[in-house]
Amino acid sequence: MKQLTLTARKRAELGRGNARRIRKGGEIPGVIYGESGSLPLSFGTKELRSALHQMAGSAALISLTINGEDGVRSAILVESQKNPLTDEILHVDFHEISMKRKMTAHIPVRLEGIDECIGVREESGVFEFHTHEITVRCLPQNLPSEYALDVTNLHVKHAIHIKDLQPIEGVEFVDALDLVIAACSEMKAAKNSAGTGEAAESATAEPAPAPAGGGKKESDKK
Repeated sequence: MKQLTLTARKRAELGRGNARRIRKGGEIPGVIYGESGSLPLSFGTKELRSALHQMAGSAALISLTINGEDGVRSAILVESQKNPLTDEILHVDFHEISMKRKMTAHIPVRLEGIDECIGVREESGVFEFHTHEITVRCLPQNLPSEYALDVTNLHVKHAIHIKDLQPIEGVEFVDALDLVIAACSEMKAAKNSAGTGEAAESATAEPAPAPAGGGKKESDKK
């Protein structure tokens, strides 16, 4: 499990206008919510970017220090909103958790052995990655940063489900047992551009012979 630290300061005003002013001032607006209620915050841009970079692609436990408060809050990142054009961080949401109670979180699935997958390498199959993250329930100190899934021995026409995962001590898998994480399917045969079967035969067949008598139209028989 990754553990990171962040500092923040309380902000009294809400709204888009206030959020824009905070960003212009070199900080990023955010909020933490949980048992203590919702609290609007602002974060230093450089520190927050560094933290988000470190937790990219993994679950992490955040130790959050808020100016003006005693002690440290434990939290997990719920959402990070970004400008799709500039990649600027617009807003972040954190959820406060108790270190003494179980929590529910999403952790990413990291695949191992794709290049050696037997269904692809030896059986001409196509690898499919269906579920990129799974839901777990555990105490915060047991939260995995990710789940490493070895797909080396995955055969064609086979799949790996939640029920097939190796258990992690102190961690419960919450998703449905039949949820497919990865699979290897048969490669579909390429279709001939000219078509196949009777349709193709009719397209290439010679034209039928003209009827006896020159095949004159009814209008010509006068």
